[in-house]
Amino acid sequence: MIEDAKALKREAWSAYQQNRPAEAALLFGRVRRSAEGLRDNTGAYEAGVWETESLVEAGHYQQAMSLLLTLLAQPSPDLPAFERWIAQKKIFDIIASTRPELARLRRALDDISSLAEQQPHPTWDLPLLAGELHRYQGKWAEALQHYEQAWTSHEDKGGGYIHSSSANYAARMALQLHRLNEAQTWRNHLAQTDQAEWVAARQNFHAVNSLIALYTHDYAALSECRDAGHATKDLEARIHLILRGDSVKPHDDPCDHFHA
Repeated sequence: MIEDAKALKREAWSAYQQNRPAEAALLFGRVRRSAEGLRDNTGAYEAGVWETESLVEAGHYQQAMSLLLTLLAQPSPDLPAFERWIAQKKIFDIIASTRPELARLRRALDDISSLAEQQPHPTWDLPLLAGELHRYQGKWAEALQHYEQAWTSHEDKGGGYIHSSSANYAARMALQLHRLNEAQTWRNHLAQTDQAEWVAARQNFHAVNSLIALYTHDYAALSECRDAGHATKDLEARIHLILRGDSVKPHDDPCDHFHA
């Protein structure tokens, strides 16, 4: 039976925007199979790319790579350029999350750069990926420069997940460099992003709030962050450790510089 692709696609996008990647992957998979049943190669490819994106976000890297290789092995002239671009980017993301060897990451970034010369693409993507490459190497200053470039390249300053990622990582790099004022400025930039539509943008904002509170040992702010409940699991653990009982001290945070 061929399902209602339009209705499924709406459901899939809603799940993706609300940061429910496992559900989004299942729904995009159904959209893809429905398109395949209609012999709609373009629709199947488009849905398959976003299924891959959702699988990566859900941490299902092996399944994502398997689907991605199938998609990339069957190119055709009528494939949507944007999804072709996303597919190439996912190779970098999967390598970074599974086998982050520097030579492989550089090759993947070179392949993306080559594709950028052949087709239109979001101007912020290349600096964002370059920032990731430097961040993985612990080159905080270089990473910060690339994240700044990605942010300023974005046309829509109220954008969602991708735009908030630039500000999120820029704030983190600023803290790594002990530039608190810069980190606070990036938090203010994050507040401009569309947190109503994009749950991930809201989570990035709360994560940076938490990191700044941890950096400054602002226990009142940390209590607010804990009560808000939007931090990632690693940040939640750090917040709970530093706020536990009567043992509140700077070195109660396992990631504090006292532990270096």
